[in-house]
Amino acid sequence: NGGTGATSFSPGKMGQLLQQVYAVEVTAAADSGDGADSGLSLAITPAATGSKILVEANIAVSFEGMVGYGYGIKIYRTISGGSASSVFDNNYHWIGVGRLYTGSDPDGRLHTLWNYLDSPSTTLATTYNIRVYTESGDTVKFQPNTEQSTLTLTEILA
Repeated sequence: NGGTGATSFSPGKMGQLLQQVYAVEVTAAADSGDGADSGLSLAITPAATGSKILVEANIAVSFEGMVGYGYGIKIYRTISGGSASSVFDNNYHWIGVGRLYTGSDPDGRLHTLWNYLDSPSTTLATTYNIRVYTESGDTVKFQPNTEQSTLTLTEILA
């Protein structure tokens, strides 16, 4: 480091990178239970039980005539041969959106990025599924007008 006093660290290495591009419009008005399926679902098989999986969902969303404040997500993980379990729940903390007002109802369209670092502790195929909720049961469109959302899974080796 040429005597600068800087230290280095080893953050791990990327094992694999997978991405799903999804452009089918989904309309949701669920504010409880399992929410609605966003259409984003992708499987990865970790190389080692110590690997971590970085889950990144870049979601295209449209709010039209909405009186609420946004939407939230849950990330479900299913390990091959097992049942789905929630590994991330934003606990109904709705994302504030940059809304455009037309008359008395807010309208807006944007992309939001959600990140979660998971430790599945397995070498079996593991599927991540994104479920969506809306605030107060308002109607929200995902992948509006076939705009693309993506789900990216990155394996970080131990």
